[in-house]
Amino acid sequence: MDMAGQTRMALENVKKGLEACGATFSDVVQVTRYLTDVDEQDQMNEVWWEYFGDHRPGTATIGVTRLATHDKLKVELAAIAVVD
Repeated sequence: MDMAGQTRMALENVKKGLEACGATFSDVVQVTRYLTDVDEQDQMNEVWWEYFGDHRPGTATIGVTRLATHDKLKVELAAIAVVD
C-alpha cells in the first residue's frame, strides 16, 4: 500500500479513537507524524487535509528508517486531542 493509502488507514484509526471519546479532528491539538520516506510527505498531506480541512493542529514530522510494527509500514501517527 502506498503512502496515501496508509495515511488514510491511519487517519481512519485516529477518527475511531476520537469518536470513542466524543471528539473530532477539530479537537486535535498536536500530531507527531513518523514517516519512513519524508519525500512522500506530499502524498500524505493530500489525504491529511481531507480529514483536517481548515483545522491546523501543531505537527512534527519525523523521518525514521523503519517502524517497529512491520517493515512495510510507511507512516505512524501519534495524535493528542483536547475535549471538555
